Amino acid sequence: MTASLALGLFYQFFLHTDAVPPLGWLEGKLLNTPSAHRVHHGSNSVYIDRNYAGALIVWDRLFGTYQAEVEPVRILRPASRDTIRGRRRYLPLPPHDEGRALGDGRRHERR
Repeated sequence: MTASLALGLFYQFFLHTDAVPPLGWLEGKLLNTPSAHRVHHGSNSVYIDRNYAGALIVWDRLFGTYQAEVEPVRILRPASRDTIRGRRRYLPLPPHDEGRALGDGRRHERR
């Protein structure tokens, strides 16, 4: 069980890194890759509602939702209290803190 969880965490880390370039002929064939997963998180109009697959990208091929990375991916991340104040947060906020962080952001925008 521990090995399975470790493998799953490694795969998620692998998918969410920008350090891995497109994998050439492996892209979009069977397994999800970092490039395909960047498209999933992209906010570019060509990338909206694309690449839903968690592990097997073949499902996106079957349902017509696969999109290769054709332009630089723009990913919009929600603002936190520290990014609004000019600092970068490296650890996620606890769920009860998210509302306060977003509330702080709205107050800062109104000033």
